[in-house]
Amino acid sequence: MKIRSLLGAAAIGGLMLTGALGAQDSLSDAEKAIIADVSANFGDQLNFLEKVVNINSGTRHLKGVRKVGDAFMEEFAQLDFD
Repeated sequence: MKIRSLLGAAAIGGLMLTGALGAQDSLSDAEKAIIADVSANFGDQLNFLEKVVNINSGTRHLKGVRKVGDAFMEEFAQLDFD
């Protein structure tokens, strides 16, 4: 079930990206660069999403909630995001 949901999310993301790519003529160079970067890193983004979705982080599972927060903090730190 998780894989089916993940594949569905990936398909929707792909369709959204395809729509954005089709409208690229009206985008600025900065917007085109963002789309190119998102496209180039889509696999890594999907892997990260799968990682955090599979962490047991229900409201009453504090250890899991913190683990999800830690995963995001690691990613933000790599971007020098405070």
